[in-house]
Amino acid sequence: MRTFFAKQHALAAMALVAVLAGTGQQAQAGEVVPPTSKWVDCLSFVPGAPTAISYPKDMEALNVNSRVNAVLTFTSPNRGPALSFEGSAPLLPFANAIQQYVSNMRLSCMDSSQSKVVLQQTFDFDALGHRIVKASQVDDPELKEKARYNACMVHKKPGSVPEFPRRASRDGREAHVFATLRFTQADKAPEVSLSSTRGQADFDNAVNAYVEDLRIPCLGKEPFVTTIHYMFSFDDNGRVVLKSGTLAEFLKFAKADTKSAKFDFNTMSCPFDVKLRYTKPYAPNIVTQLDNYDGARKPFLDWLKDLELQFDNKTREKVIGSNVVLSVPCGQLEF
Repeated sequence: MRTFFAKQHALAAMALVAVLAGTGQQAQAGEVVPPTSKWVDCLSFVPGAPTAISYPKDMEALNVNSRVNAVLTFTSPNRGPALSFEGSAPLLPFANAIQQYVSNMRLSCMDSSQSKVVLQQTFDFDALGHRIVKASQVDDPELKEKARYNACMVHKKPGSVPEFPRRASRDGREAHVFATLRFTQADKAPEVSLSSTRGQADFDNAVNAYVEDLRIPCLGKEPFVTTIHYMFSFDDNGRVVLKSGTLAEFLKFAKADTKSAKFDFNTMSCPFDVKLRYTKPYAPNIVTQLDNYDGARKPFLDWLKDLELQFDNKTREKVIGSNVVLSVPCGQLEF
C-alpha cells in the first residue's frame, strides 16, 4: 500500500487541496492552537476490555432514556477511576453499566507528583433508537481554564500584528511560525520557544519582538503554556486548504516513509469521522473524534497525529493549519 500511495503523489497532488480566491493583501494572522489535555491523550483501556458502553439489557423492556454526567477521579496509574455523578444519580442499571466501563480505564502517565486527576464524560442512554449509548469525548476541566487564559491574553498595542519583514515582502517569501509561550506572571513577558519555516530567521525575529508585549492579566499562581500559530503569507495567489473526504483519499498523499501500521476499524465502532488540524512538520496534528467516543481508536488517532503529507515545499507551506474531516469506514487498514 505504501508503494501505491507513493506513485499517486505526482499524478494527483492537487486532488487533496482547494484554492481559495485571494485579496492581494499581505497577512500575518495569529491563531491560538487549540489546547489538548495530556491526561486525555494518555487515557487507555485494559487490553481486551470493552472500549464502548452498552445499553443495560435489564432496562430494554422499560424504554428509559437517560443522560448521565460522570466524574472520573483517578488516583493511580494502575487503577480505574472513582466514579461519581453531577446532578441526580442515575438509575442503578445505568450506574452499573458506567462503573463496569470506566473500571477498565487507566491513566498511565500519572506519577507521584499528582495526587488525583479529574476527567468528565457524558453518556446518553437512548431507548427509543436502537438502544444505543452515545458517549461524549472525555473532557478535562482544566481545558476550560486554559481557554479562559487564552481569551484574557492582551497585547500592549491592541489590534496590532507582527510586522511583516520588509526584505521578505520584497522577495515574496512566506513563512509559518509556531510560538510556544510560557507565562509565569500576569505583568511579565512570556518565555518563548519557536518552531518555524527553515531558514527564515527574519520572521522569527518579528514574532519574538511581537510576543514580548503579550500579557495575561487574569493569570493565577500557576504557569500557563499556550501555542500561537503566526502565518505570514500573500493572499494574491489564493489560500490553499486541504479538502475533507475519505481516509483512503487522504492517505494517498502520506509520505513514503510514514510509519507502518495495521488497524482493524471493525473493533472501533465503525464507521466514524475524525477531525484533523494539519500542522506537520511544525507540531503534531490535532486529531479528535467527532461522533461517539471509543477508546479503541486511540492508537489510530495517535498514528494520524504523526502523519505527514507529501507535497512540494510551496504547497506544504500553504496547507499548514487546514482543518479536515475524514470519514473512516469499516474494514481493515494495513499501511
